[in-house]
Amino acid sequence: MAKSILAVDDEHYILDLFRVCFRDSGYELITDFDPVNAFHVADQRARSGNSIDLLITDLQMPSLGGLDLIRNVRVVSPNTKFMLQSGREEAEVMRLIAALRNEGIEVTYLPPRYLFDTGKFIGAVKSTLGE
Repeated sequence: MAKSILAVDDEHYILDLFRVCFRDSGYELITDFDPVNAFHVADQRARSGNSIDLLITDLQMPSLGGLDLIRNVRVVSPNTKFMLQSGREEAEVMRLIAALRNEGIEVTYLPPRYLFDTGKFIGAVKSTLGE
């Protein structure tokens, strides 16, 4: 069975980049621009015994930020892996990731430039998934 990836970003063009990168990757890609709805997708999948393998989320989104989305998904799906991407300064994002790690949540940083390099993007995903 293909590994599942839930990609969440309020910018539709970013989700389009995800679709292009994952088109022939062999992964099951689910995209959502609404983080609240994405949480419900992850929760429903976990309840059905088919948890999301990887959540890739933007940091700043309306209604629910990426950090809180990660925290919430971790509660319902503790085996899900996490990647955080953002257009903010890398040092700031790394401080936020360090705070999550202090909470016991392992998160991989996805640099924005990787979105334009399919090989690096898929490589980072495989590494995060332990493949």
